[in-house]
Amino acid sequence: MTEAAFRALMEPHRGPLHGHCRRMLGSDHDAEDAMQEVMLRAWRALPSFEGRCSLRSWLYRIATNTCLTALDKRPARALPLEGDEEWPLDAELNPTAAGYEQQEAAAHALTVTLQHLPAKQRAALILRDVLGFRASEAASTLGTSVASVNSALQRARGIVVDCPEPEQLDDAAEGFVRALARGDVDTMIGIAAAY
Repeated sequence: MTEAAFRALMEPHRGPLHGHCRRMLGSDHDAEDAMQEVMLRAWRALPSFEGRCSLRSWLYRIATNTCLTALDKRPARALPLEGDEEWPLDAELNPTAAGYEQQEAAAHALTVTLQHLPAKQRAALILRDVLGFRASEAASTLGTSVASVNSALQRARGIVVDCPEPEQLDDAAEGFVRALARGDVDTMIGIAAAY
């Protein structure tokens, strides 16, 4: 496959994968670094892609594992604060849209909320509750069992619901947490989509 064909194949997935990396890593800068690694890993592994799963699932597996590796390597750090250069204005958002500030606040609140989770639990929650992966898809992506994913998801939901720093959460994050507690996946996906 030529480089141009590879770029064309990846282009529809680039934005969503970048968003996934940003949710996992909590920073646009780190997500950019991760995306470079994701693209490199995908390019190298493409000849061995056998189509046993969808291209989307395969790419999310690469992105998730790239992020988990990055999280394992970095020291603990403070959460991004609004206005901090670690917290970007999302290029996926339309700056002329009436709800831009609300979308930006929701994105920030969701990122802050997710950063309270250990890496594997964060991945399980994002894959299952934000991206809507089935338990078997999430297990395949994380290279673990369905039972392990369900356990990590249950623990993650408990941590998010009992988030220790509620003063950092705005209305959008609180809405996400309430929807999570109710198991209202449609609302969670709606909030995450604005992210």
